[in-house]
Amino acid sequence: MAFLRIEKKKSGTYLRIIQSYKQGGKSKHKTLHSLGKVEDYSPEQLERIASKLLALIDLKIEE
Repeated sequence: MAFLRIEKKKSGTYLRIIQSYKQGGKSKHKTLHSLGKVEDYSPEQLERIASKLLALIDLKIEE
């Protein structure tokens, strides 16, 4: 299962798409893609990213 992780660090807040899986009975995580710093995106760009991710699973953002 994949999910979006927000990591807060001293240098900024980062967005990553993470895959969760089990290996040998233990839960593991793998970074599928790093989207970079949240601060590098405008609110409109973040909304567009969210809309496209939700469209992949046929959900819509209610306004």
